Amino acid sequence: MYRITFSRSLADLISKETGLNVRKVQLHLGRELSPGEESLTKLYAICKAQNLWPLRVTFFKEAAQMWANETTKILECKVSFV
Repeated sequence: MYRITFSRSLADLISKETGLNVRKVQLHLGRELSPGEESLTKLYAICKAQNLWPLRVTFFKEAAQMWANETTKILECKVSFV
């Protein structure tokens, strides 16, 4: 897996430009992570704090920490192929 996106048009463009396969996945949110805590799954979901709606998913702890603020929470997550 190279990238996770919520945009079908972006996924189609990446596939067309690179020849990579695009697959639909289901996102499973897990426990909330403390600042600096590493995810056991190596996937980080940055979610709205109010309703835990996923805004971004990243493979990088540092990127998750960069996007974290008072309106977001970082949750451990995993994906399954649909």
